[in-house]
Amino acid sequence: PRLFEGHKGAVLCIKLERSVTTTQAPHMATGSEDATVRIWNVQSAECLQVLKDKRQGQLPSPVMAVDLSPATDRVVSGTRHGVFFLWTMSTGEMLQHYTPHQGMTINVLQLDGDIVMSASNDRSVRILDVANNRFRLYQGHESLVNCAVRVDARPGRGGGASGEPSLPETIVSGSNIGEIFTFTVDRHPSNDAIDRRGYFSGGKQKGLAF
Repeated sequence: PRLFEGHKGAVLCIKLERSVTTTQAPHMATGSEDATVRIWNVQSAECLQVLKDKRQGQLPSPVMAVDLSPATDRVVSGTRHGVFFLWTMSTGEMLQHYTPHQGMTINVLQLDGDIVMSASNDRSVRILDVANNRFRLYQGHESLVNCAVRVDARPGRGGGASGEPSLPETIVSGSNIGEIFTFTVDRHPSNDAIDRRGYFSGGKQKGLAF
């Protein structure tokens, strides 16, 4: 086993790079009660960057969610105080910070290219398009959202004459009281989109896979 040392508080979230080349060591991002994100080389256990909110007058906040995309040189992290940050992975530079969740804890972040999905204790899921700085709101939960995943559109089985995907771009989210919702993602730059397509119930939800 390898020991990754550096955090000064409990480790609250971990994300391992989803795809790597054969010539590149995989990366890992971790977030902690010590209000920092650390980027690691998984093979050597070397800490490559320490990311921390250094804005003046801001109280440190534990990091509750993190994701990384070495292909685009970006990291996102979300805090207990409801702020999420976009960073440059290679330099540790903070590119932007966002407060879409009204100060409520961010429980989930998913980074795919220019798209960031966040889910929070404010009972909502939001999609940020970094390229045009637009948010989309997806709501309907009656309790805090513990887990969520965004799935790209998938082609229809056998192709299909219409060319329609069998599954459109979709968000699946689970709440603290057992709700599981599916939302169809709308990318048109109009008003907030709310399109709840499914409802399932079965106890407190802490994780989703798709």
